[in-house]
Amino acid sequence: MTMIQHISHLEHTLELKNVVYEKEVSHMCYGCNKPIITTLSSCNAAYTCTSCKSFFLHKTCAELPTQINHPMHDKHSLTFVPRLSSMSFCDICKCKWEHFGYRCDICDYDICAICTLDEDRVFYHTSHSDHSLNLMRREALFDCDACGQKAKDSSYLCNNCDFWIHKSCAASTNTVSMPNFHQHPMQLAFSIPEMHRGSDQFCGKCKELVSKNYWSYYCQECAYFVHVRCAASPETMVKTKQVKPAEVFHVLASVYDIISNTVSCVCSYC
Repeated sequence: MTMIQHISHLEHTLELKNVVYEKEVSHMCYGCNKPIITTLSSCNAAYTCTSCKSFFLHKTCAELPTQINHPMHDKHSLTFVPRLSSMSFCDICKCKWEHFGYRCDICDYDICAICTLDEDRVFYHTSHSDHSLNLMRREALFDCDACGQKAKDSSYLCNNCDFWIHKSCAASTNTVSMPNFHQHPMQLAFSIPEMHRGSDQFCGKCKELVSKNYWSYYCQECAYFVHVRCAASPETMVKTKQVKPAEVFHVLASVYDIISNTVSCVCSYC
């Protein structure tokens, strides 16, 4: 039995266990935000919290070194950070990142765990759980099955079918918050939910059409949609939004004044 104390979870001890693959259950690694079951084998070794039962770390993520030298930033060494700030973007893949990473404080340079790990492994993505996906390190220009955009990027490819997604899309978080555009957190949806397919849905940020068959972020309570690419852009992190007067509508009520025998309109909001 292997037990460790990890800097990311100091309150409890972590134990190395074999996590059995269950198709309907996806245990996510706290370090890289990828499913614990990443290979075609029936079980995988991962560290789990002996108390929480919901904290998991890939063995490779738990054993990341405290400092690294990276070819994309050869000026200084990078120091391990258990959790990058909520405003951090990886300077390699340009994805917003809040999990394990490496940082150079001198240059304000951040790298996510995905871009530092050896990613030659095959893994399952919850959007395509029937088949495994393989990392294609060389950048290619292709139409992504996640965001629907044609862009040059590293990618994940299914060898059994034509499913092909950008590496940056594969790293999309399950939930995003865009307080300057919408008041509720939004969940990642791999297609427009059936209940909203009867009419066109438009992105709350860019106002363009959201395709029914591509990924988006979605607030179920408000039926509010945002493109994956729009949710990942840096300006969504701005805390305030300028609202044009034309976007604000208040209901006016007619009020009759008995004394002056006049009718006026009053705004109950202002």
